This record gives sequence, structure tokens and C-alpha cells, in this order.
Amino acid sequence: MKDAHKTKEQLINELAKLRQRVVELEASESKPNVMGKALRESEENFRALAENAADGIFILTSQGAHVYVNRRAAEIAGYSVDELLHMSMQDLMHPDELNGIMEIFRKKFTGEPAPTQHDTVIVRKDGQSIPVELSRARTIWHGQPADIVSIRDITERKRTGEALQRAHDELERRVGERTAELARTNEQLKLELAEHKRAQEALRTSQEYASNVIDSSVDMIIAVDTDRYIVEFNQAAEETFGYRRDEVIGTPADILYANPQEGHTVHNKTVVQGQCVQEILNRRKN
Repeated sequence: MKDAHKTKEQLINELAKLRQRVVELEASESKPNVMGKALRESEENFRALAENAADGIFILTSQGAHVYVNRRAAEIAGYSVDELLHMSMQDLMHPDELNGIMEIFRKKFTGEPAPTQHDTVIVRKDGQSIPVELSRARTIWHGQPADIVSIRDITERKRTGEALQRAHDELERRVGERTAELARTNEQLKLELAEHKRAQEALRTSQEYASNVIDSSVDMIIAVDTDRYIVEFNQAAEETFGYRRDEVIGTPADILYANPQEGHTVHNKTVVQGQCVQEILNRRKN
């Protein structure tokens, strides 16, 4: 886009220089034949450049009237060249853009600072609004100050820009939704971790309480797993059997029975009936 802008500015400057050359030749005191030939060449060069330009070219008087219009300007505006020559720039401007554009034109004619290139909107003959990039430069037309104005149809550029903006907005929306979703997931995870921590703490407290109850009991309390390995052995059991707790935890319960077969019988009855009440003969460590 930068190169396109540069080419457009160069075109406007070249056209302005050619018009200035025409004016200089018209005012020249050179020989008529020489002056006439140079004048015709400059005028032909100006028209050749303007008529083959990819942008619409207008020459405006200080009142905004069109004194020259190229074919491309007519194509963009939807009017014939002759129709445009009987109109002014105000007639083409969109109502919402008119005041701003005319203020820029006024500043340019009075020498006040004003942008030389900007985006605006014109209204075609068929009523369609067309976004254009408008550039301007000062020149002379038949001895009077004038402006060379070029317009470039930027409809596709606007569409592309709007499509990119929509894509950008959609991406931001999705990122926002995903961020919010992740935030909710993170909060849920925090709650679950906190709940898990509370459950672990409650379990630890319960285990400590059970362990304290077991250890403080005056009765022997011995627990085995499904494979008959000892998993609990309280202080009363230590005193009765002569084993320390750490000696028996993880060992088969057979070491506590005078007859290991009785130990299997007790275990099987407990598994089947949920309990077993009977007298048996145990064996101490010694």
C-alpha cells in the first residue's frame, strides 16, 4: 500500500507540474511557433497521463467546479465526463462527509495546514456510496488557482479491512470465552483440591482417633487383611504376646496361634459369618 500511495502522489505532482508548464508557456514571450509547439506538447502530455491514470482525476476551481475530468473519474462516479463537467465536487460528496471535505478544501485554498490525502465517501449516480481515497495538489488553470484532485476506489480495501476486523473481533471473543472457561476450571480445581485436602485431613484425624482408641484399649486388638497378614497390633496385644508392634506388622497371623490350622478356621468363619466367637489356644513369642 505504501508503494501505491507513492505512485499516486507522484501522479498528482506530475500532473501539477505539467499544468504549471502549460501556464508558463502561455505566459512566455518566446517565438510563437516554438511556444505553440511546446504548449501543445505539455498539454498532450498532461492529457495522456491523466486519461490513462488508474485513478479518477479532477481539476477544480476555487469554487469546487469541475473544469477537467478524466474517464476513470467518470467510471468511479457513474456519470459521463460531460455530466461531471457540469457538476461540482460538493455534488459528489456524501452528505455526512461534505462539511469536513469542504473545510479541507477551504484551508487548502487559503494556505492553511490541511491533509493532502484522506479517506472519504462519494455518492454515485445510482445512489451507491463508494469509499474513496482522495488526494490533492495545487495547480494553475487558465491563470487561476485550482486543485488537481484524484480519487481511488477503496471498496475492496475497506471490505478486506472489515473482514480482518471481524476476524480479529471473533478471535478476541473466543480467547475471552476460553480465558473465562479456564478461569472457571481453575476455580473448580481449587475447590476440588481444597475438598480433597479437607477429606484427607478428616481421614487423618479419624485414623489418629481410631489409633488412639485402639492403643488405649485394655483388650487385645489385632487386625489382619484378607490374606491374613497382621495390619494392626495394639499395646495390650504387645503385652500379651510379647511381640513389639513393628515386629508383627506385615507378617502372617499364624505366629500367634498354637495351632496355625485353628487360625485359618477362625479367619474363614469370620469371612463367611462376619464374626467368630470361640476359645482358642494362642502362642506367645517366647
